[in-house]
Parts: sequence; structure tokens; C-alpha cells
Amino acid sequence: MPSIITRHEAKTIRACAALVRTALDGVTMNQAVFRCEAGGNHMLWNAGHIAWSLSVDLGETIGVPPQLPPVYNRLFAFGSDTLADAKEYPSIEEILDVIEETAERVASFLESLDDMFLESPLARDSPLSDYYPTVGELVASNGFHTGYHLGQIGLLRRIQGLSPALS
Repeated sequence: MPSIITRHEAKTIRACAALVRTALDGVTMNQAVFRCEAGGNHMLWNAGHIAWSLSVDLGETIGVPPQLPPVYNRLFAFGSDTLADAKEYPSIEEILDVIEETAERVASFLESLDDMFLESPLARDSPLSDYYPTVGELVASNGFHTGYHLGQIGLLRRIQGLSPALS
């Protein structure tokens, strides 16, 4: 029987995808690659990282094959360097489309999972298993992770004099 928890997490994933689109509405590429300091994360990296994490950290872990463009691993993986040149990155619209497509695939799959699956341990060779011992703990962390990066996007908007992302 599908879990009420996974149904709620699926709703959260879809809502977060919509919030990323709202947060980047009206942002130019120059604004999207603004960094407060050299090496700091910019809006474009945060959005791409949300896509990468949703696909790889969460999706792949629960059994959803990743369908990210290959460049996403180089540009947006945990620990990747944030580049200042906008030409190095996909467009804002492409990243938003990838987030929405990935969110829908992962959310749809989550809705079919039961509580027993959520109690399954993460594979010991997973770099995430030290932080999230079970699938359920990883699933539950996704909204926090996305919110963390959405907060960075919001701050970068305000620093540049743009209106609040969510008002």
C-alpha cells in the first residue's frame, strides 16, 4: 500500500520545483551568475544543483534512473566549482525544465512506494548513508535541501536589488 509519507513528499517535491521557477522569474543570465565572493554559489549553480541532487542523490537512490544532461555532473554535483562565465552553463529555462521534469519523475515514483521501502537502509557504499541511514530519512531531507538552496537564491536576488523571490 502506498505510504501517506511518500504522497506528501511527492507534493513537496512538486511544490519546490514550482518555487524554483518563481524564484528565477525575470532573472537575467548576468544576474544568475552573480556571486558575492569568488567561488561562492550563484543562483544558476543553486538551481542546477537542485536538479542534480533531486535526480542523483534522491532519484537514483530510490530507483529512478537519472536522465540529466551529462554536463550537469560536472557543473552541479556536490563540491563542483562555481564558474563565473554564464556561457559555461545551460540556460535558466533549460535548468528549470530539467528541475520540473525530474521532480515529476521522482514524485510519481515516490507515490508508489510503501512504508517498508522507506525503512530500507541506504546502501553502505552510498556517500549519503552516513547522514541518512534509511531511504525514508533521505526522502524526508529533500525539502530541507531544496529550501536551503532556494534561500540562497532569494538572498542573491535581494543583494542585487531584485524583488523578493516569494512575496
